[in-house]
Amino acid sequence: MGKRERARDRRMKFEKKERTDRRDRDFAGSIYGSERRESRKDKFRDDRRRPDKDNKRRFEHDKDNERRDFRKRGEERTDFKRRDDERRDFRKMGEERTDFKRRDNERHDFRRSGEERTDFKRRDNERRDFRRSGEERQRFHDRDRDSRSSFGNGRGRERSFVNDKFKDKRQRFGRNNDKEFDKPRFEKKEPIRPLYEDRNFDAKPRFSDKSKQFDKERRDFSHPINDERFGNATMIRGRLYSISKDGLQWYGEIVKKSKGEWLREWDAKKSKIAAAIKKGFRFNLTDQSVLYLGSSTGTTVSHISDLTTNTIVGVDIAPIVMREFLLLSEKRHNIIPLLYDASKLSECELLKEQKFDLVFEDIAQRNMVEIFIENFKVFSKPSGEGWLSLKTRSIDSTVPSERVYNQAIQKIQNAGLNVKKTFNLEPFEKEHYFIVVGF
Repeated sequence: MGKRERARDRRMKFEKKERTDRRDRDFAGSIYGSERRESRKDKFRDDRRRPDKDNKRRFEHDKDNERRDFRKRGEERTDFKRRDDERRDFRKMGEERTDFKRRDNERHDFRRSGEERTDFKRRDNERRDFRRSGEERQRFHDRDRDSRSSFGNGRGRERSFVNDKFKDKRQRFGRNNDKEFDKPRFEKKEPIRPLYEDRNFDAKPRFSDKSKQFDKERRDFSHPINDERFGNATMIRGRLYSISKDGLQWYGEIVKKSKGEWLREWDAKKSKIAAAIKKGFRFNLTDQSVLYLGSSTGTTVSHISDLTTNTIVGVDIAPIVMREFLLLSEKRHNIIPLLYDASKLSECELLKEQKFDLVFEDIAQRNMVEIFIENFKVFSKPSGEGWLSLKTRSIDSTVPSERVYNQAIQKIQNAGLNVKKTFNLEPFEKEHYFIVVGF
């Protein structure tokens, strides 16, 4: 509030007081007479006109203003001082906050260093305990064994400290032999010698050095030990591999190098030929030409390409899988992709008057047996063989698979072909049969 506002307030209060006094005087005049009232009013007017009184009032007003200004200056000084104190306190608080933060960081770092020291100490203790465990294991075992040996009522006693008291008891009970007395109650039995201990494992494990090694005993029992090699395929500890020249990995199989040769693992669950090999089928495709019906993306064809150096013609009707099969043919030059229908392959001009040592069919058609018989008669050499992957559920899913299998064998024999071998591909392939056919 400024000076003018305060002066206006004082003037309004003064006028209000003056009106109140005039009202009181008028009330009093009404009682004592009008003359008295008029005289008082004149006297009041005369008093206001007196210069000495007016000067005194003005002096008092100026004095009040000075006092008020002095108080105001004092309050302002107090406010300025308080403001400066607050600013100083704020700066001090900022410094204190910085100090507190630095102190907390130091405490945190100290606690952290203490925890790290504890971790290092624990790690060193574990290493030391691990080193000690090898040295003290036998000593601890002997100590526990001695403590388990009992005397009298069965209470355990350590035999490493034999005093005269125990010697007296030995004499009392007729046990003068210290070795007999210190002999433990439970003797350690020799471990049972496993049956596979005498076998020599010359082959390398399935995984490389960077891969996880399975437990040796579980691996030995899970796969029979029948290492064998036929052509460019080999069986090592129950696992089938094709010997590759370039170590090509086509569908994510395991590829490793052993004795200067690249070995590609041949999964029996992804290839009918590999499943037949696991079931006992043996062959040699060195320098033999192959006609593969149903090549798909080339999973099995890539392994056959390792087994033979001659031409392999892969036939498939699906353009999508043929696109991936083309990429394989670019990497393996003995593979020729052919996008064609296997049921009409005899009409193909590219294969006119072409003969193959092996005709293999792996397609899912209701008339797969008729397609195989026709293509085998057209494209097989007189001394060639035919392999048929029979999918009984694709032919007829309403009858048992054995009946479908017997009907397929009967059709092949009625066509004048000779069924050499048959294999049931379970458990690798359910309700699948592998049939070897010749003239």
